[in-house]
Amino acid sequence: MYFQEKAISKNKLESILGRPIKLGVRGSTTYFIRKYNPYGEQMDNPFEGHKCIFELYTKGLLLLTFKSDKRILVPIRFNEFDALKLTKGIETVDPYFLSPMWVLTKLGVSVDIARYFRVGSNEYHIDETVLKIKTAQFEMTITTNGYTFPGQEKFFSQSGLKHKTTIHYSFAGSQNL
Repeated sequence: MYFQEKAISKNKLESILGRPIKLGVRGSTTYFIRKYNPYGEQMDNPFEGHKCIFELYTKGLLLLTFKSDKRILVPIRFNEFDALKLTKGIETVDPYFLSPMWVLTKLGVSVDIARYFRVGSNEYHIDETVLKIKTAQFEMTITTNGYTFPGQEKFFSQSGLKHKTTIHYSFAGSQNL
């Protein structure tokens, strides 16, 4: 079930999902919709080419998709989720000898901080983060920049989906999605 933004009122949305939760940042990062498969329906993908974000509510998540001036709202109650899998992209860490990043990592500074001091783009790279959602109505695969993984991990772990969420960390050579 999804709605054009203008076709649903704030009251109707809150009757489905409860009140919005504000945890400092109300929503997730921006994702790109890669695949959407509704169950039991033969229809074109209404989200083709859309970007999306999630907003956290007391009883579920609101998936807000947008492309140009077209916005579609997809309310998903927590009890409708079958699974949510967040996969961190593969990190490549290869600092140049005596570069600032190399020195910082040798001094014990975490890669998450040292990466900001890289000299070349080849010293550090992270592939995109992949989020797979499975509900009773659809399956969806969406992606975002790999650098946002820690924030997304925190966002989904604070939602009401802890028992249905799988966090997967990819390592070099791993192709598990």
